[in-house]
Amino acid sequence: MATPVPPPEKPTVSQPEKVHYLNLPCPVPYEDIHREAMIALRPELFDGFRVDLSNKSIKDLQLVKVTTDGVLIARTISKLSSNITLNVAAHIVNQPNMSSCKGHIEYQGKSFMSQFEIGSGGSYGANYIQRISQNVSLGGEAFWLGQQGQSEVNFAARYENEDKNVAVGQVSSSGMVVLSYFQKLSEKLGIASEFMLNYLSRDVVASVGYVFSGQNRRVRGKVDSNGKVYGYLEEDLNAGLKFVLSAEIDHLKKDHKFGFGLSSGQ
Repeated sequence: MATPVPPPEKPTVSQPEKVHYLNLPCPVPYEDIHREAMIALRPELFDGFRVDLSNKSIKDLQLVKVTTDGVLIARTISKLSSNITLNVAAHIVNQPNMSSCKGHIEYQGKSFMSQFEIGSGGSYGANYIQRISQNVSLGGEAFWLGQQGQSEVNFAARYENEDKNVAVGQVSSSGMVVLSYFQKLSEKLGIASEFMLNYLSRDVVASVGYVFSGQNRRVRGKVDSNGKVYGYLEEDLNAGLKFVLSAEIDHLKKDHKFGFGLSSGQ
């Protein structure tokens, strides 16, 4: 008599893990979505000699910065509650109609951040960014520039992993598409790239750069498709004082800029 054969076992189907949005970490502010790449690709280049004097106050994080070219930057950040922060900044220059002031209120949730901003000249703006998984955040921004009579809306997606590699894509109603990528190769060295396209004017700029952070110095460099090359060095001296060296060469225009100076209180 034949032995009965048991029916085959049904394959186990693993259920996709549900995303609990309240348990996700808070994303970076929308205005900082390109932060890692911009540290390498967009330092504050200058020409000639400059001294930056900054004074910080720990309470409510007040910052006052004065440069030898007549620029005063003042900023205060006040924590109104555990979730709400008020940020007010003033940028004063020795040129007519060039000074500005703005303030924004930031609300930080468990897995999202939102901001509302009011600036001089009748400008208004609001943004929102939401973490939708451990690695991905989505956000958008809208603002109105009163003096220019212009409005703009943009959207962005940000991917970051546990190795601190970051990729960002952003598209705007003004025609700009910005793609950036940052990869940390080691504790001291990181590389970055950026691609900018205006699909209305067909202008395209691509750039690659690096940032190296040593024990007492930080070096940054970049080259772009417009023929510009730059280098930027910050060397710690003592007591919060830094020596700064800035150089930029424009091969197409056959122009160059070279600056050096000191900064304190950074």
